[in-house]
Amino acid sequence: MGGLGDRIIQAGFVLLALAVWWGLTSFGVVSAIFLPGPASVWGALVAAMPSGEFWNDAGVSVGSVLVAYGCAVLAGFAAGMAIGRNGFAREVFEPLLAGIFSVPLVIFFPLILLLVGIGPGSKMIFAAIGGFFPVALNTIAGIARVEARYVVYARTLGASRVALFRRVLLPAALPQIVAGLRIGFVICLASVIAGEMIASVSGLGHAIREASDLMEPARMFAVIAVVIVASGAVNAALSRVARR
Repeated sequence: MGGLGDRIIQAGFVLLALAVWWGLTSFGVVSAIFLPGPASVWGALVAAMPSGEFWNDAGVSVGSVLVAYGCAVLAGFAAGMAIGRNGFAREVFEPLLAGIFSVPLVIFFPLILLLVGIGPGSKMIFAAIGGFFPVALNTIAGIARVEARYVVYARTLGASRVALFRRVLLPAALPQIVAGLRIGFVICLASVIAGEMIASVSGLGHAIREASDLMEPARMFAVIAVVIVASGAVNAALSRVARR
């Protein structure tokens, strides 16, 4: 159907979800204590927007995600490039990284809290560790799948290491790398929010937990909606890069 058709279907799905949400709350199928209506959530969001506390929480979470994601991308891409082009290193380290990634990394969060404290730094470290693995593993997979004859042709034509990377390796591996970037961002965002909900004095995750503790479901869902919209916007941007 093309891009426009896809957008129409996506918009229709969102509208359908909102309609179901409105119906469940308007006709009393679900109690407002557990699921407030769209109007209540919107009102809570509008009321929270002028608040300095809301923007402070948003700034803490955004800053933590950006730092963690930047570290994960840089470290993951560098490691993936180094391992992906070396057959021996790939045989040794790719299964090792995949094995570590299969372990629920949240079990190490208490240790990070003990070492760093409950400030934003612990969330950055936790999120960066989680985001590193999909970036590294997808970079390794992308580089390893570049056909050897392309590399041979480029070297035959006198391509330098930089030219080989820019003209052959990176373009051929980019779709796989972008997939890793998307997964890495989702993990970084989820890790920061989850960490803030577990132990933090600021951030959107802390705001969600605080609203839940105070039995303010409308405010809680308003913050959740902000996180969902922000995550969807970044994921859509990365999808455009992947398609391009």
